Amino acid sequence: MNVRNCKNHRCMIPLVCIVCVSVISWTVYLKYSFKENLFAPVDQITNLRKRMVAPLTSTHDGGSLHGLPGTVPLHRAPDLKIDLATLKPELVIQTQEVITQKPEMTREKPELTREKPELTRDKPELTRENPELTREKPELTREKPEVTRDKPELTTHKLEVTTLDHPEATFKYNFTLEHETWPTVFFNVTIPQSNFTRSPKNVQRKKLILPQPQVMPPSVPWPETNDTVRYLVYLCDGRNMCGGMGDRQRGLVAVYVLSRMVNRRFGMIMISPCNITNFFMPFKTQWIPPPDLERPSKNNTIITMTTEGRLLFTNLTAGDFNEMFPQKVLYIKTNTDLFAFISRNKFYSSLLKQWNGLLNNRGRFHWAWGQLMQPSSAMLADLVSILGGNFLKKKGLLPVSEIQPPEVKSLYNVGNSSLICAHVRIGQNPSNPFDGPFTAVTVKDLPLLYNFMLSKDTNGNAMFYVATDYINVRIQSRNFFGKRFIEYGAKITHIDRTRTGSEACDGFKWNILDQFILSLCDVLVISPSGFSIRAYYISNSADSTYILENGKITPFYE
Repeated sequence: MNVRNCKNHRCMIPLVCIVCVSVISWTVYLKYSFKENLFAPVDQITNLRKRMVAPLTSTHDGGSLHGLPGTVPLHRAPDLKIDLATLKPELVIQTQEVITQKPEMTREKPELTREKPELTRDKPELTRENPELTREKPELTREKPEVTRDKPELTTHKLEVTTLDHPEATFKYNFTLEHETWPTVFFNVTIPQSNFTRSPKNVQRKKLILPQPQVMPPSVPWPETNDTVRYLVYLCDGRNMCGGMGDRQRGLVAVYVLSRMVNRRFGMIMISPCNITNFFMPFKTQWIPPPDLERPSKNNTIITMTTEGRLLFTNLTAGDFNEMFPQKVLYIKTNTDLFAFISRNKFYSSLLKQWNGLLNNRGRFHWAWGQLMQPSSAMLADLVSILGGNFLKKKGLLPVSEIQPPEVKSLYNVGNSSLICAHVRIGQNPSNPFDGPFTAVTVKDLPLLYNFMLSKDTNGNAMFYVATDYINVRIQSRNFFGKRFIEYGAKITHIDRTRTGSEACDGFKWNILDQFILSLCDVLVISPSGFSIRAYYISNSADSTYILENGKITPFYE
């Protein structure tokens, strides 16, 4: 029957009836079939569920059963066969519920809370009954053994000196010599080695301790003149400027130290503004050249103040000096410390290790000056007339047994009183118009200086002395200290800039006297000037020395 050909739908009625009857029949059949087998064995129902529902972990594609992902749909399980005859009525499980109900897939995950056994081992008590555990530390007060060095025996020698400027005067004195490896000082004064090194200006100065002992070159006996001896001579003859007293001392000591290192005999000619032999005489080293010595010339003279002469600085830093300068007699005019250059020369490094005391600025100058100089009788007489013989005896410049002649009267009998001194360099001023500018010390610093000097008078009986290049400073010092101020009427001159004047030689003597007095002071305040720094170098005391600079007074270490 073709439905499309039906008219008025008459042909559809029989078809609908057939479909309805078939549906009713199947419904009745299934109802009574499942009603008779309501109960089935538990294992069969379980197997049925497994076959009807795929595991949750299945990877099949397709639909899901009641929205469960990963299950196998019923229309894709054609191999599922249910044997209804085997179902038992004891099972109170309906097939319809099995098909329609969503199986609960909530597997109860077993609690994995494994009880960790307590590992609290019973630690045995380690409280040993140790009686007092505070050990008494033994006292480590190790007794330091006393080191008593055997001091070498001192030998006292008597010597008579006749000065060249006063041949009729003979001055007798005693002097003491110690072991040759330690520096000695003339006139019964043994100077301790200096442990200080000069640092640059305007920089904090600190102590520099060098290894002990500081060994200096041994004293050289006065030799006899012969044709094979080579000389190295310091020259200050007035043809060129030599500098002030401090500059000259720096230069002559530098040439002397160089002569010892290059093994040449030392000589000194200082006749500007007058001969230095008026004030100093040779002590342990004969520095007066023999009369027949070759005279200075262009071929044998080096002047380091010139451009050509400064080449000496470079030549000193390398090689053998005597090979570079083969002249038998070599004159050097300088105010530079040549040791700064020769000490870098590897050719003389072994000698410097042997004479390690030369590495110290103050120690080197103190040793060299002590080898070269002793005051002439005229200089000692001037010192006695100013400070008194008792004070010079206390300082070791005169023998204790020496009796001051009654006709020699002292301006100030310092005696056992302390001598507190200062050097005030102002620089160019009306009293010293030819000097250069100097700004480290000014007149405004004088109240600070005077009060500091008074504070050092612990016994209240000290005498005061101020060396200066400005007459107004001397006047203010006299007004401040009164009768305790030492003044001997010296005129203020510059020994090099006024070397041709009528009072040039007297000015030279006053410079030397000023510096000599400063070197004898118990307390010394210096200016940053070579003049007072050399006075400190010569002095016996390494303590109680201060510097006035830029409005401050601080301890001076060199």
